[in-house]
Amino acid sequence: MTLSASAAPATDSTRFLRGALRLDAVGTFAFGAALAFGGGPLADPLGLPAAVLHGLGVFLLLFTGLVGWLSFRDRIPTWTVWTIIAANVVWAVDTVVMLVAGLWPLTGMGVAFFAAGAVAVAVFAELEFIGLRRATR
Repeated sequence: MTLSASAAPATDSTRFLRGALRLDAVGTFAFGAALAFGGGPLADPLGLPAAVLHGLGVFLLLFTGLVGWLSFRDRIPTWTVWTIIAANVVWAVDTVVMLVAGLWPLTGMGVAFFAAGAVAVAVFAELEFIGLRRATR
């Protein structure tokens, strides 16, 4: 199934979904840019090696490019939205598992930083799910 925008934006059934995808892209871009370009200075305050932060940041920047591009397409394949939702859920759950299990020696600031990121990503997934439901009614 493919979702497409109508000529009248006010009645576009994909409007909420597109907004949710764009919010995801902007938020993920900010998080990814902070890690990719600030990984060195953030390493000690967060408690993770700079190389790990840089790698996460680059991955997030690539992801945000895909999400942003998708939000501006005339047609959005439904499976791509489901894939983005699933990726966001996995990211949020994995982050919580990482925090609870103490897999990395994060500082208090690191725990807060990644916990905030997990909450934001979970909200993005929920908004995208709501947008997908509205678009497919």
